[in-house]
Amino acid sequence: QELMQSLREQVPQLSERFYLTEGDLLTNVNQDKRALAVYNEALGQFPDDPDLLYGRSLIYERNGQIDLAEQDLRTIIAGNADDARALNALGYMLTVHTTHYDEAKKLIGRALELDPDDAAIMDSMGWVQYHLGDTADAHKLLQAAYAKFPDPEVAAHLGEVLWAQGDKAGARAVWAQALKKDPDQPT
Repeated sequence: QELMQSLREQVPQLSERFYLTEGDLLTNVNQDKRALAVYNEALGQFPDDPDLLYGRSLIYERNGQIDLAEQDLRTIIAGNADDARALNALGYMLTVHTTHYDEAKKLIGRALELDPDDAAIMDSMGWVQYHLGDTADAHKLLQAAYAKFPDPEVAAHLGEVLWAQGDKAGARAVWAQALKKDPDQPT
C-alpha cells in the first residue's frame, strides 16, 4: 500500500490505475475493509469510474451488501449500456442473491450478445436458465463454459444441473475432476 501511495504521488496521471491495483491486491488477500477504503478514496477522486465501481461492487457483494453492489453495477451500466462485464456481474448477482431471474436473464443475455465466447457469461446464462427451470439449455451452456474454462464454480454449476437431470454419476465425475485439480477451492 505504501508503494501504491508513493506511485500515485510520483505519477499522478496514473493514480487511478494504482488505486485499482491496490484495491485488487487487497481483495485477493481478503482484506476487504482495507480494499473498500481504497475504492472509496479513489471514487472520491474519480467518481463513476467503471473499473473502480466494479472493484467496489465485488467487495460489497462478498460482504453481503447486495444493494450497494447492485447500485455500483447499475451506475456502470447507466454510463455504458454495453459493458458486458457489468451486465454479466449484475445478472449473475441477481441470480444468486435474489429471485429476479427474468431481469437477470435479460442482463446476461445482453452480455452474451456482446461477448458470445466468454465462458463466465455462458456460465451465468446457464445458471440463470437452471433457476428458471430450463435444465436442458442450462446443461448445454454450462458444458460449453466448462469446456472453455474448467473453473471450480462452473464445475459446481454443471454438476448441480447434471444432478437435477438425474445424472448423478456425471455430476460426481465433474465434481471429482474439479476437486482433483483444486482440492482447496471452497466452491
